[in-house]
Amino acid sequence: MQPNLFMWPGLLKSIIDSDVHIILDSVLASKNSRYNRNLIRGNISDTAKWFTLPFSSFSCHSKICDLTVNTSYKDVHKLLSQFQLKYKNAPYKDISLQILNNTFSNKTSPSGLVCIYRRFLESLKLIGIGIPRIYLASGMISDSGGLRGISLVNELLKGVDASIYLASKNTIKYADPSEYCVKKVFLQDFNPYLYEPYLNLGNHDTLFSPALSCLDMFAHMTVDECIDYLDKCNHWRIG
Repeated sequence: MQPNLFMWPGLLKSIIDSDVHIILDSVLASKNSRYNRNLIRGNISDTAKWFTLPFSSFSCHSKICDLTVNTSYKDVHKLLSQFQLKYKNAPYKDISLQILNNTFSNKTSPSGLVCIYRRFLESLKLIGIGIPRIYLASGMISDSGGLRGISLVNELLKGVDASIYLASKNTIKYADPSEYCVKKVFLQDFNPYLYEPYLNLGNHDTLFSPALSCLDMFAHMTVDECIDYLDKCNHWRIG
């Protein structure tokens, strides 16, 4: 899958349940993606807002592996200050801040987007989240220019000798599961309301915002509670 810094909990769960995570960085970048951003909310009176690490430059003619983001002290300090302000009353905000501080511990700027994304995953691992082996599509396929869609996915699946493909539920819109070169395709059904939502606004679950960054989740529950929450909200069904 393509990099998604500060990803939402459903995407994190699909990574946790995988044996291998392939970062699809060999394709052209797309505008308005979530490569470098996700939503946070924080205080009960706030609306969800983008939590963004700005690109140093962006072009739809560039491959994802060539994108860079601003990680200077000034940019990172601004990002951390924004999070601290939004989550000043969250009981476990220090866990999320630990993730962010570890992600941006290298003060050089600009930094490769994929490098920062990998460090974000490593920061999750440091707090006890099970992150699988990571591969870069750009390192597996020398030139993916002629490969698109399911052909590209199948080439990557062959590259890691996969027998199962864990896919988003929207995958069915683009290809039939029988077209993939694996024995089984599992489609994800992640529904935060299958389990009582954590009170990410400190109030009733009617105010729950399910599509926020996983940083929101870590700010409101212990790591063990987060893992339990992800397990109870997720279901894999055979495609």
